Amino acid sequence: MFCPHCGQQNDDQSRFCNRCGGKLPSASLSNPVAAPADAVSSDTASPAVPAADASGNPYAISAGVAQTRAGNLPGEAEPHGGYAGFWERFAAHFLDNFLISIVVYGLIFVILLVIGVGVSADAGNFSEDSLGIAGLLAIVAVAIVIPWLYFALMESGEGRATLGKRALGLAVQRQDGERIGFGRATGRHFSKMLSSIMMIGYLMQPFTARKQALHDLITDVVVVRQRKDGGNKALVWVMIGIGVFFVLIAVIGILAAIAIPAFVEYQQKAALKGAMSELRNASVAVTSYYESHEEVPASLADAGYSPLKAEGYTLELDPDTGILTASFTKSSLIGSKLEYVPSLDDDGNVQWQCEGSEIPEAKLPAGCVDVKVADARRAADEEARSQTESDAAAEEEPYMEQAPEASEAAAAQ
Repeated sequence: MFCPHCGQQNDDQSRFCNRCGGKLPSASLSNPVAAPADAVSSDTASPAVPAADASGNPYAISAGVAQTRAGNLPGEAEPHGGYAGFWERFAAHFLDNFLISIVVYGLIFVILLVIGVGVSADAGNFSEDSLGIAGLLAIVAVAIVIPWLYFALMESGEGRATLGKRALGLAVQRQDGERIGFGRATGRHFSKMLSSIMMIGYLMQPFTARKQALHDLITDVVVVRQRKDGGNKALVWVMIGIGVFFVLIAVIGILAAIAIPAFVEYQQKAALKGAMSELRNASVAVTSYYESHEEVPASLADAGYSPLKAEGYTLELDPDTGILTASFTKSSLIGSKLEYVPSLDDDGNVQWQCEGSEIPEAKLPAGCVDVKVADARRAADEEARSQTESDAAAEEEPYMEQAPEASEAAAAQ
């Protein structure tokens, strides 16, 4: 049967036109059968069926009628070039969001600028907290209202399309070809939030009968090509290429945000591990020299140790204190150092304590403590030693006072 709206030939069992989406007449009307002349009186005769043209289409329209319909009269179904495909809509959506982002981020910049000026000028009776809350609400309002008005006003307007859709030759309309209203366009815009859940609502679009996404089905609208060529195909591929490029940039950025800190941390751990290993080896040489000469060597070379030519740190010996120091020179650890601090136990044996300076506690090698913690421990030990000596002196004082008295008494006898 033929569509009474656009003249497209459809299957006899179809209820809607596969080109414009308009409702098709019933089979009995599209294929009328002439009734016997004597079976129906002139008073009950059926309405005349439109005369078919040369192609056999009873709903063919003349050039004059087609010109009249080109004016988009209210209620008329507008012929279109088919339903928009996934990539066409993706390109249009990308272009729309690019344009919206320019406006939204521009307004957000102005809001932040006003907040900054207000805070610096004390903004009258407003506190920084109130300005911050007001600015946050303004930013949220801009991020919601601008896209909503852009899509709703333009898709319900005369052009039936946003700037992105116009560039691709697309339009939004009802299935019967009528223009959608502002309320329906608003519902369609906010229904996109449902389509955005795991992107299922968008990915289903190529598989529906009229190429409708979830938000299209919810609001009963279709996105069509305004002409058969579907707009500028080159622009479609340009938009797709730009979209893929930005997706790749985002993916690379995410991977870099994960990989770079991990690589820096790996470098730090490797440098700390290498320095710790060399400090242990150098301490063995210094201990051996001290036990043989009962003094600290003037240098590592005197102790018979040659530092490795490792990158990222330098190894030094303080001849006065015997402290071994590994100073880091790489940017990630520059200014940090590990120290091997010697001490003698009660038996006169050399003991070494690893201490870290300007290194987070979580990154210190096993067995090392922060230099501040080590200093606090030494101070506590020194205080305890002083207290012990004071207590011992206090116990000896009465004895020392009694000793002269006993000597005098013995002399008197």
